[in-house]
Amino acid sequence: MAISRQRIHVYPHRIDTYFESPLHLFVLNHTSPFHVVSAELGGILEEDFFETEIIVEPHASLWLSTQEATKLLAMPSGSARHDWHIILKDHAQLVSIPHAIIPYAQSDYTQIVTCELGHHATLIWAEELVAGRIAHGERFQFRHFHSRLTVMQEHSPDPIYHEKVCFKPFEQTLHHDGNWEQFTAWGSLLVMDSEHIASSPDMLPLDYSHDVRRAPYQFGHESRSDKTSEMPRQYQGISPIRGGYLWRMMSEEPQIVHDSLHKAINQRRDTHTSNLVFP
Repeated sequence: MAISRQRIHVYPHRIDTYFESPLHLFVLNHTSPFHVVSAELGGILEEDFFETEIIVEPHASLWLSTQEATKLLAMPSGSARHDWHIILKDHAQLVSIPHAIIPYAQSDYTQIVTCELGHHATLIWAEELVAGRIAHGERFQFRHFHSRLTVMQEHSPDPIYHEKVCFKPFEQTLHHDGNWEQFTAWGSLLVMDSEHIASSPDMLPLDYSHDVRRAPYQFGHESRSDKTSEMPRQYQGISPIRGGYLWRMMSEEPQIVHDSLHKAINQRRDTHTSNLVFP
């Protein structure tokens, strides 16, 4: 299996990039905050293996986005993988601004993200996933989608936050956080500031009605398991975590998830994360 690599090294006053085909990096903003667009030209194929390294130096800021939706093409007998290694040094910031990941029928994909936070570093990491090429009748026809995110504090062996999401439609294991049911799109946004790592994990600068990790389908006093109640067009919830919070949304309309994620990110990406506003 061939490995394609890309690197992004951000300083307060310059940025260095390197990439190997089919990966490509476009620098849209050459001054801080630097904005880089990452693209897998032609989509992700069976046996593709990508490695991305991102280093953001002290007091530097990076906005990372994708050129368009990431297409996971058919993989009838193999799989693909993308490993991310991210280092945010003291007072550094990384904001991810995603487009959707679209798994085609028979695709099998794993994404592993590891991030190390320095003192007062800020991470805003988003993921957006659609259940397949809906217009082609490929809803939940992918074989496997696996995403693992681990956030570490500098010089500490213990994770600050760890999450593993595994969707296997044909094995009816579409959870970690519950079955998608009628929903077509899934979005997740992690906001973490190492300035607040020592704070109580129950402190959240926003009101929230339910915890997405403990009761992901709880709407007030009504449960999603209550088949007599009307099924909502969308679900969202927010949970306090150590050093920040996790927001998750699901909808039968992919554009709703996309717009909501981008609204939440764009409103406050250049301000302190404690002021982040959710729709």
